[in-house]
Amino acid sequence: MVNLTIDGKTVAAPKGTNVLEAAKLVGISVPNFCYHRDLSWEGSCRMCLVGIEGRPKLVPSCCEEVKDGMVVQFERPDAREARKSQLEFLLVNHPLDCPICDQAGECKLQDYYMEHGGYDSKMPRDLKVHKRKVVDLGERIVLDKERCVLCSRCVRFCREVSGSHALQFFTRGVTTEIGTENNQPIEGDEYIGNVVDICPVGALTSKDFRFKQRVWFLKSSPSVCTQCSTGCNIRVDHKDGVVYRYVPRRNADVNKSWMCDYGRDSYRREIEDRIPAPMVREGAALREATWDEALDRAAEGLRAARATDTSTSFGVFSCSKATNEMNYLAQKFARQVMGSNNIDSCNRT
Repeated sequence: MVNLTIDGKTVAAPKGTNVLEAAKLVGISVPNFCYHRDLSWEGSCRMCLVGIEGRPKLVPSCCEEVKDGMVVQFERPDAREARKSQLEFLLVNHPLDCPICDQAGECKLQDYYMEHGGYDSKMPRDLKVHKRKVVDLGERIVLDKERCVLCSRCVRFCREVSGSHALQFFTRGVTTEIGTENNQPIEGDEYIGNVVDICPVGALTSKDFRFKQRVWFLKSSPSVCTQCSTGCNIRVDHKDGVVYRYVPRRNADVNKSWMCDYGRDSYRREIEDRIPAPMVREGAALREATWDEALDRAAEGLRAARATDTSTSFGVFSCSKATNEMNYLAQKFARQVMGSNNIDSCNRT
């Protein structure tokens, strides 16, 4: 552990931690666009500038590793002014799209303006640099180049995580923009939906979720993806009993901050393929039944099975769609209730 001081508060952080993450340990939220816990350090947005005692210039806290005895000044006047000025610079050519932007309610640019900006724009609307809007990037993603703050999160994700290199930077200076080679649609990247999750503004939006709901109307519940044995942690966003999207929920030991597109789309399959009520068999057909009838029928069958030699007549085949807890209960039921060790499972559906 490394001991340092941030705005007069003493903090012990693991060696290798950056100053930005260390600040979170004492309740200080440093604004940032380019930094992401599961991507390489970049330091390009310059929104996380802080003062460090003994250093002549402000430094990006996302790229500064903690050191013993370090004294960090987040609330230093020149640091506050630098963050405010950098935010203004990022917003100079940003379009006035907030009322119709699908990122509204989840946009870091909106949040940081309220926290660190609060100035009047000095850029006339007719002098803003205009770029292509509503760029179709294939079956999943829509790109608005005017909204992009060039944080490079999506570029680094495609390079470091999915390996597709689908999104890149093009041109230089004020005309710099992200895009695909020759504006081709993105194909073959089964994790490309994650770039929507990590985009801090409304530059990359999901075709599936686009304009379906305002996020402040949604309720969120933690859950686990059921589509394979990985068990990616997810957040289920829903309203009035209707699920609108699955979003990855960070778990450093399982899926970090990511999930595959197949799992992301599974909320629709859960709706379309789900059996809405218990079914009992009558002859060769199945009919809908009440829970009481179905459970009584199941108990009757299990009781009859336990009366025979369960070592040969009874077994449990669990499924990767179930959670570890559910599969644990299934094998416990087989062993302790039914007296059978005939248990197997599949790694994938």
